[in-house]
Parts: sequence; structure tokens; C-alpha cells
Amino acid sequence: MIYQTAANPNLQVVLAWLQPALLAIVGIITAWGIGLAKSRGERAEQKAEHVAEVAAISQAAAEKQSATILNVAVATHTLVNSQHGLALATVYEQALRIAQLTNDPADFAKADEAKKNLADHEAKQHAVDIRDAKDAKDAKG
Repeated sequence: MIYQTAANPNLQVVLAWLQPALLAIVGIITAWGIGLAKSRGERAEQKAEHVAEVAAISQAAAEKQSATILNVAVATHTLVNSQHGLALATVYEQALRIAQLTNDPADFAKADEAKKNLADHEAKQHAVDIRDAKDAKDAKG
């Protein structure tokens, strides 16, 4: 049933009071919702900044670890190449001594092959040394 405000003056008074009260309540709730959304947005922004900081720290740590691994790999490669060169030199010396003892042409051929292998290794190592020196010079800028 629809009430006529002219026919019911009490209803007119109630509505006159209730309408601004409801508008005030809606305004308060809206302001609260905006404040809540704003604080949630600020918290999300703070979390995003924290994530960015953690990502930067993690990236720096990964780069440092990668550099360490690279240094270890280079040092290991250098050591292995050095030991390989020593082994080739030892093989050549032993093959030459055996050939000199036996005076067998096949043994001299093996000694020549060992000498060639040593020379090939030394030439390749020299090229690597030149490249590494250039890279080190370029890195220093």
C-alpha cells in the first residue's frame, strides 16, 4: 500500500528526517569503502615495491654467483689445459727416449707424432692466451 504524504503528516516528518539520514549513511559507507580501497591499494603498492627490492637483491646474488662459477670454470679450464700440456710433453719425452733406446723407425715416428700433438696443443693454447689477454684488457676498459 502506497502512503500519501499529504494524507499522513507523520510519514512526511519521518521521510523528511529519514532521507538525509540515509544519504549521510550512504556517504559514510562510500567514504569508508574508498578509504578501504585506498589503503588496500597502498598495501599492494608496498608489497610490489618489496617484491621489486627482493627481485633486485636476488638478481644481484645470481649475477655474483654466476661470476663466481665462471671464474671457477675458467680456472679449471686453465688448469686442465696446463696439465694436458704437461702430459703431452711427458709423452713426447718418453717416446723420444724409447726411440733413442730402440733406434726403431716406428718408435721415432711415434715420437714425431707426440711432438706434433704437443706443438698443436701449444699453438691452440697460445691462441687462447691471446684471446684471454684481449678479453681482460677490454674488460678493464
